[in-house]
Amino acid sequence: MAFRRDVLVEMGGFDPAFHYYLDETDLNMRLARAGHATAIVPLAEVHHGFAANAMRSANRVPRDLFDIGASWAVFHRKHLPAQDRAAHWAHLRAQQRHRLLRHLVSGGLEPRDVPRLLRRLDDGHAEGAKRPIATVTLPEKANSAFRPFPARARRSVAMFTRPIKLAQDRAKAAKRALSGEIVTLINLSPTALYHRVAFDPTHAIWLQTGGIYGKSTRDDAVFRLTRRLDRLQREVKRVARQRGFGDDHRR
Repeated sequence: MAFRRDVLVEMGGFDPAFHYYLDETDLNMRLARAGHATAIVPLAEVHHGFAANAMRSANRVPRDLFDIGASWAVFHRKHLPAQDRAAHWAHLRAQQRHRLLRHLVSGGLEPRDVPRLLRRLDDGHAEGAKRPIATVTLPEKANSAFRPFPARARRSVAMFTRPIKLAQDRAKAAKRALSGEIVTLINLSPTALYHRVAFDPTHAIWLQTGGIYGKSTRDDAVFRLTRRLDRLQREVKRVARQRGFGDDHRR
């Protein structure tokens, strides 16, 4: 997302009462109430990277729910009628409990972790109910001028590989990326592994991994019998508009 700076200054910026969670939702609510328009760009593709921190582990298992509870309490105070807050909070708390139980079943949490994390959620909610809400004063002028992204026509291509050839083809993909192409390297194994997509910063390429028979979207079957070439063509077609693949996408 992006905001015009003058509007962000006018709105008082992001509310520091939100910690880690719901800060952009709060700003969008305030923008709507002030009558500002929001432009939606359906083909803008965002890849959400994540890393371990105090809130979650590297595999996204919750470590602490305090700030989530606190931010929801602040959001309710600002945007939800008082008579509706308790019911909505009960719904949200049930969702968080269900999420914790899923991680418990999958082995990410131990039985004692569930009540501990729920207590932290409740403690955060109680703290958020009294957390000060203040408008931030931002300088009207930026410290430096806007630096536009250099316009440059770049060809987007897909390359196909197998696990046994991954190292070799990753090096080839990196060379193409250095020449200015946007490269997606699809590495499929003869398995039903779920697909994952990540940006490889070392080689400056997008890497998609998974099984020929595995899920790549949430509504896919857990196992789908198909030929390797058919699956590769399906994956390219699925993301062609977002990635900008043309008819000659593969070279």
